[in-house]
Amino acid sequence: MKKKNSNRSFTTITLLLMAMGILLSLSQFINHAPEYLRAVLTPVRHSTKPDFSNIDKLLTDVVENGLVDYGKMARGPLLNKALDEVAGQSPDHFANPEDRVAFLINAHNILSLKIMADRYGKKDPAVRTLDFQTKRFVVSGKVISVEQLWVDQLIPIITPPGGQKGNDQRLLMLVCRCTMGDPPILNHAVTAESLHNDMAENTN
Repeated sequence: MKKKNSNRSFTTITLLLMAMGILLSLSQFINHAPEYLRAVLTPVRHSTKPDFSNIDKLLTDVVENGLVDYGKMARGPLLNKALDEVAGQSPDHFANPEDRVAFLINAHNILSLKIMADRYGKKDPAVRTLDFQTKRFVVSGKVISVEQLWVDQLIPIITPPGGQKGNDQRLLMLVCRCTMGDPPILNHAVTAESLHNDMAENTN
């Protein structure tokens, strides 16, 4: 009898945990429904060369001497155009591997700036780590957080695990995390052609 009761209790707990997991997943989906809908509706280009023209226009317009005019960025149309550029192209067919590195750096930085722009003018404008984990964006037609982009895509390319040869770790100096002590963000989009000069500029 005790064994039967124990089995029932175990089954009940298991079912409750499963139900909680389903409800949590459903809640996450509902909270981020606009991003999932945008991902479905966004046509994604698979070209051999990236297009950073809108990202470049935004950074040229709002960044001066490493400082960002968040008010101007929040009010203007260039941020949304830059976000569309990140959402609507995939690096999977880029001919030059450094184009993929540049794409991921630019995507990370633009999404980080979007988080800051969303907080502009609020009583608590500081960027919290939670924003990087919970806010969702569309990158290459897929829904992703800034933290996922950073941990799952950028870090493995710059510093691959297992002692594999990676890219120059000075690339980390081009990544904007919107926290005190970070290297200044550049006033232009990073490209494969500018990578080495940009690293040299931000490590001086």
